Amino acid sequence: MPFDQAILQKGNAAIVLRQRNISTSDSSAFLSDVLRVGDFSARWKDELKFMREYRSLLADPAFTRQTIDGRGQPVILTPGLCGGNWIESFRPMEEWLKRNNFTPINVGISLNTLHPAAAMDKIAAKVRSAHEETKMKPILLGNSLGGIENLFYARYHSSEIKRNITICTPHIAPIEINSIVKATIMGFAWAFGSESVAKLITGAMEHPIVPTISVRAKYDGVVKPESCVRPGIENIEVDATHLGALVNPNTFKALARVLA
Repeated sequence: MPFDQAILQKGNAAIVLRQRNISTSDSSAFLSDVLRVGDFSARWKDELKFMREYRSLLADPAFTRQTIDGRGQPVILTPGLCGGNWIESFRPMEEWLKRNNFTPINVGISLNTLHPAAAMDKIAAKVRSAHEETKMKPILLGNSLGGIENLFYARYHSSEIKRNITICTPHIAPIEINSIVKATIMGFAWAFGSESVAKLITGAMEHPIVPTISVRAKYDGVVKPESCVRPGIENIEVDATHLGALVNPNTFKALARVLA
């Protein structure tokens, strides 16, 4: 169903998300329509191989050795749905970034439960601290839902961000996802307000202002890989699963190429 684009007025991202100027029924119907359930029956089995991907990473020189020099560039890391500090979602990524002379900054979300305004506050705080500590514009790097949150933030704060990198993040609507993931998103939307979640997705689907790179997983069993392809930006496919993308050596090789 049509969605009121007027909510995407210029301004602070957190303020935009907190403005409750659309009805709950309209936003719930919008979410139900834009989030489509796809057939992931074959790919879901591949997701169980993520530990194999992790073991492969630990033995790969692309991860264990320094291959590029980040020159202190700050990189803010935003986890995916239900990811966060509780499972150390970005621990291998932080190790790799430090090894290659980047400054990794964990956004500080313990558990990403799709609370959009709270996520904007976290990202804004880390962007400010990155500017203060390094005098550099940070790169945003988000996984899945974290990429959507970063896309929305960068939409309203483009002058603060150097680049946006998403991993397994949908970029175009309708978004084809696993049925379990849709049920989880709709549950969190009910708990925290479907209006702000609808605004988040709508804003993230707008064409990005800052340079953006989308890394998609070929064997994604959560988000349809084609949903992660956006015309007009750099799109990269890696041989990985959704759950394993953050611990797959192919992802790190791709990041080394784009960050070199």
